[in-house]
Amino acid sequence: MSVNAAKTTYSIFSLSTKIPNLRIKINNTLLERENHPKYLGVTFDPRLTWCKQIENVPKNGIRRTSLLKKLAGTSWGADMKVLKKTYVGYVRPVIEYGMASWGTAAKTNFQKIERVQNQSLRILTGGMKSTPINYMEAVAGLEPLEDRKMRKTLTQYIKFQHLTSHPMHKLIASKPKKRLKRTNFTASALQIHKRLDLPDFKPDAPLQTSIDWPPWSQQSHPEIAKDINGISTKRSMSKSLLRCVTQDMLKEKYPSDHWIRAFTDGSASEAIRDGGGGIYIEWPDKTSSSISIPTGKHSTNYKAEAEALQEAARVLANSEATYNTKVVLLTDARSVLESLESTKCPELNTLTRAIMALSSTASKVVLQWIPGHIDIFGNDIADELAKEGGLMEQIQYSPSYKEAKTLINSAINYRWNEGYP
Repeated sequence: MSVNAAKTTYSIFSLSTKIPNLRIKINNTLLERENHPKYLGVTFDPRLTWCKQIENVPKNGIRRTSLLKKLAGTSWGADMKVLKKTYVGYVRPVIEYGMASWGTAAKTNFQKIERVQNQSLRILTGGMKSTPINYMEAVAGLEPLEDRKMRKTLTQYIKFQHLTSHPMHKLIASKPKKRLKRTNFTASALQIHKRLDLPDFKPDAPLQTSIDWPPWSQQSHPEIAKDINGISTKRSMSKSLLRCVTQDMLKEKYPSDHWIRAFTDGSASEAIRDGGGGIYIEWPDKTSSSISIPTGKHSTNYKAEAEALQEAARVLANSEATYNTKVVLLTDARSVLESLESTKCPELNTLTRAIMALSSTASKVVLQWIPGHIDIFGNDIADELAKEGGLMEQIQYSPSYKEAKTLINSAINYRWNEGYP
């Protein structure tokens, strides 16, 4: 690779008041020093105060806010729903870009960016300058930029923790250094972590970037059915009609005398803690099995649902009754089925392996979605078993990156809902 010296500059980042005048050459060409380099849309400064970056952000934000003024009017124009979508999709991305990196800027500098959102809030809600900001945020359903900065900073910190090969992984592991009132990325993230009272996110294993479902195992890939003929959307049908359609589907596609039916369910308290999984298995000989499992002290609903499916697949794969028999795993967790179908979710590698093991034993395996809470006998029992699992002694474990993001989002959303009218 050849470097064009004419297009190359150098920069020095230091808190020292005495910056050395370096003479750096490439191919006998003296390089110029750039005090405010721009990299991937973010402008740096020698002391990393982000003043230059924050000078540009409000200008771009206010320029785009003018579109909201064009769309809004006192007696005509777009309603708040349309204006909010425009702000979220057109204005806010500009003022938030790179926030995880320059979020350590001084509070007075960050307030300049908050004014852009405050101006947009007045356009959205029709509020006057004297209207309290928190009331306009509550009416518009827009969380403060401070909360969004906390979310982005801590999420990026957790990602660096899981990416063991990333240069930032070793940097954030060292003790953060502070100078007077100045802070840095690591210290800021740790402060946010403590403020939200979240569990330790140090990973037990590095972030998985590939799946355990190689192309040559496609033949053992089970059928995944995310829909039921006759059900378009759950909200468009009554509970009794949903139950009738679902029961007819089960009788027609998975008759109990020819199929092993395994109903699974998972839930967590407040959707983030004390998770439990429930499995109710109906065997072709008219007998049944009930299983409850804890899924972790810090567990999301998604994780609880996935672990319930995983435990059901493991139990069935180890049962002699499953050999050369058709098996259907019935769950109301469509999101888990979608992740399995996309094969782009490394967090489900353990579940994937369990299903592949079951597929090698059973003659056929189907993962079927069914609507929840419509009084389907097996699903209701699995729901009760999941609640029992949540009451069991929980295992303290380090959440995965995806689970950590969910916990962060839930904590910040809870903080916002509690602190605003």
